[in-house]
Formats: sequence, structure tokens, C-alpha cells
Amino acid sequence: MGLEAQKYFTESRNQRGQANAIQWIGETYFLQNRYNEASEMISKAQQLFQTIGNELGVAECLQRLGDIYQWQDRFDEAIEMISNAQKQFQTFGNQLRAAECMKSLGNIYRRQRRYGEATEMLLEAKKQFEENGFIQGVAHCLWNLGAIYLGQEQYDEAVDMFSNAQR
Repeated sequence: MGLEAQKYFTESRNQRGQANAIQWIGETYFLQNRYNEASEMISKAQQLFQTIGNELGVAECLQRLGDIYQWQDRFDEAIEMISNAQKQFQTFGNQLRAAECMKSLGNIYRRQRRYGEATEMLLEAKKQFEENGFIQGVAHCLWNLGAIYLGQEQYDEAVDMFSNAQR
């Protein structure tokens, strides 16, 4: 269906529709762990969104490219993409999406054992999630904070975070 939609939008010269269709093809590849194909499609969608001046679409693509790079352990590229997406979401006033970016950055820093930076990002993301009433985001931040404590052999603190995450 996505390829048919892409073909339709291409033929009709509807660049926004085409960009959306390509983005969703990339999202589908991402969910299938087909990261190279996902990256290719998301990059194409990003370029189309850039061409038509759809900055929200560009930010969404940057965030997803960062996710892809994170799963490929390409942390420097992931940090760059997600940081750029976070700034754009903040510019748009979309605090929830900006918080998702901070959570992702915190997770990357945790995986790199950059615990201070990870903690800072995760606490800020947790605060934003709480302010927006997004309980699942709060739980993910608490889980990642627990993983940080676990990595530092601070077991009591880790248990506290994991326990709070499950509430």
C-alpha cells in the first residue's frame, strides 16, 4: 500500500503526500529492523520535507534517523540527529516530542557510560513527561535511571528506580 501511495503522490506531484508516504515506508522498515532501507527512505522523506518547507516533517525524520543510528550503535550520528530534532521540537513548542528526544539522548549516553550526561537528560525528560501527563514516558525515564544506577553498582537506588517505573 505504501508503494502504491508513493506512486500516486509522485504522479500527482503532491510532494507533501509523497514525503509522508516515503516516511511511512521508512517507519515500516524500521519496525522490521531493516535499518539500511529505513534510513534511505527516511532520508528521502527528510529531503522532500525540507524542499517544501515542512519543518515538523524534517524534525520527525531527524528523530527517526537518530533512532536508527542508535540501534546501529552509531552513537555520534544518533546524538547529532536527535539533538537537532529536539531543538526543532522545542522551537515549535512541542514539549512532548522534545522530551522524547531527551529520553533518547539519555539512553544513548547511558549506553556510552556517560552517566552524568545521561542522568541530566533523563531527569529533564522525566520532568517534561510529568508536566505533560505522559506516564509511560516517566516510566521509561525511571527505568533508564535504574539502569544507570545498576551500571554504577548502586543497587539500592537501582531497585528504587525500577520499582517506581513499574507503578
